[in-house]
Amino acid sequence: MTIHRNGGRITFQCDSCLDEYESEDGQEFMDAWNDAKNTGWRSYKDDLTDEWVHKCPRCMKRGRG
Repeated sequence: MTIHRNGGRITFQCDSCLDEYESEDGQEFMDAWNDAKNTGWRSYKDDLTDEWVHKCPRCMKRGRG
């Protein structure tokens, strides 16, 4: 996942489709990530690459990876 910080907002980008979730203005990282998870975003550690993978709700439903 790519994380962008623009002013007081944090944007998370899906690793599969490049969809984005933008936080509310002024949120801390963990609060923003918890809000993203509440909308269906997920993260997991890839067994082959040992890297964290982040997916939007649409890609999670499709099993896209």
